[in-house]
Amino acid sequence: MRSLTIFIFGLLLSVSAQASIITYELSTQTFPGSTQEASGFFTYNKASKTLEALSVRFFGTEFDIQYSIDDLTSSDAFAFESNNNSVFGDGEFEGFELFKAGVFFITGRYVLNRDDTCYFPDAADEPTCNQGLFLLTTSGSVNMVPESETLTLTLLACAFFIARSRRVFNA
Repeated sequence: MRSLTIFIFGLLLSVSAQASIITYELSTQTFPGSTQEASGFFTYNKASKTLEALSVRFFGTEFDIQYSIDDLTSSDAFAFESNNNSVFGDGEFEGFELFKAGVFFITGRYVLNRDDTCYFPDAADEPTCNQGLFLLTTSGSVNMVPESETLTLTLLACAFFIARSRRVFNA
């Protein structure tokens, strides 16, 4: 029984985890010549390089729109390079493009200048831009996900040890 306790304690210590799903807060952007602002967050899985959640609120006297992951204009309308800097959209392949309630909201690689965050109603000729990008901060919501190889080996070791201990106790 003592060896079982030592084994379980060693097993718990050997399971490594990595922060792979991280929620990033987007700073508030204001638009000159308008009362509109935007802020939000996105949750990104660094291991699989996929977007898990997205929420951007675009609000002011003209519009009040809550964008979500379903409002991306296409399946490739979100790009993130997890290069550990604090500016979202400054990478060559980083940004997003959203559309809801007749208003496009775009930032980073999807804007012609790439250093802007812009919005424009579907019928507008020119977008309203702010010559700025979102700053990123992590919200402290980091999910620890065990590495799959370590977890598989851990489960196999548990199964072996349980089978062995049953043989010892049943004998």
